[in-house]
Amino acid sequence: MNDDQITIKKVMVTIIWGVYGFSVIDFLQCDESYNSQYHIDNILIPLAEIKSEIWKQSDKRKIWLHLDNSMLYNSIMSMKKYDELGFKRPPHPAYSPDVAPSDFYLFGYLEQKLQGKQFNDIEGLEEELHEILGTISNDQRKAVFESWIKRCDWVAANNGEYYHK
Repeated sequence: MNDDQITIKKVMVTIIWGVYGFSVIDFLQCDESYNSQYHIDNILIPLAEIKSEIWKQSDKRKIWLHLDNSMLYNSIMSMKKYDELGFKRPPHPAYSPDVAPSDFYLFGYLEQKLQGKQFNDIEGLEEELHEILGTISNDQRKAVFESWIKRCDWVAANNGEYYHK
């Protein structure tokens, strides 16, 4: 390859987060596919292993896990595993990405912070991503999730309409 050629490699990162921090950060390897089994093995099981750290009452009640309407998140295999591991999925309105905290806040924040940066390998990107996530304060995470609750309330009050505020 010539030095003047531009190469862009897409990287899929899954981030499970909440008011108390970032629980799972997973980088999909180039030779793997994100399917229900991958989701279970690399997201749900690691998340289940730290459930009691996220919420002390997790042994008595299920933890709500907000995911979009992806087919693999709604697969029979995934749905069984949520129940088995003590997770419960709240409804997510179809075609309403502005309800999800990652969509209305996190992805834009990360994009802004990563703008103009180049990485020679996944490890460099991963390190930078961890540093950026570390700059998001507890107060900011709390404000994002308070906004999420307001957005969900708006959707419920408007019969599941697309959130457009």
